Amino acid sequence: MSLNMVVGFGGMFQFHHGVFYGVGAYATALMLTKTSLPTWIGFMTGPIVATLTGLIIGGFCVRLTRLYFAMLQISLGSLLWAIVYRWYSFTGGDDGIHGIRMPSILQSLNNSYYFILMILTLSLFLMHKILKSPFGKTLQAIRDNPQRCEAVGINVRRYQLLGIVIATFFAGVAGVLFVILERS
Repeated sequence: MSLNMVVGFGGMFQFHHGVFYGVGAYATALMLTKTSLPTWIGFMTGPIVATLTGLIIGGFCVRLTRLYFAMLQISLGSLLWAIVYRWYSFTGGDDGIHGIRMPSILQSLNNSYYFILMILTLSLFLMHKILKSPFGKTLQAIRDNPQRCEAVGINVRRYQLLGIVIATFFAGVAGVLFVILERS
């Protein structure tokens, strides 16, 4: 759903959107295994770190157009993947992170399912509201004709960056849900 916001509504080719999903999952898993902070803080860490990563990568990418945007996105996404894959002592490399502690209420698979369903429903509702708002309509207008939008005074890069940041937040939420479901 967040990829649809960037590609479908925003017209930005984001081939490495899964990187933000992975960043959210790894940030959550690392927070839950390497610290003794409460679980809910670990759950909040994933979307926040994914959003900050999206802000940094998006800040570079929105300066470019179409093909160059996509190429830089792929390059930076591949760089993040290589860091996670090679930093075995910290991230577990291709084995991932195991032994993630969950709160007692999420130990049951049924409870995890309903929690994930609740978060997914809330995320879909929020994404629908965002895309039906003036922001969503502006993002569609930018997709259709960015030059005309600039001519009428819309800051195209700012809207594109905001679209990427919102989408990466939801990708981070999906990463947290993956950690809850797989526990690894």
